[in-house]
Amino acid sequence: MLLAYNIGVTNFCGSTPRARFEAGRIAGACDAFLAWNKARVQGVLRPVRGLTLRRKREREVCLTGTPGRTPANLAARLRPLF
Repeated sequence: MLLAYNIGVTNFCGSTPRARFEAGRIAGACDAFLAWNKARVQGVLRPVRGLTLRRKREREVCLTGTPGRTPANLAARLRPLF
């Protein structure tokens, strides 16, 4: 899982996405990726544009195959990543 690798296993184990995955709420877990878009900037936790964009892409990959949630143009939008 990309999110666990990027935020660390310890953080992932205590995260909302993990809890939602375990509860079978897959789409909700994917949506919860979006909260992990912050980094410390001069000692203050702030949203970072690069992380925000990454989490949006990871969410879309996560939603792939989830009934009613897969973006229609996902393959075209992810092509530069793979």
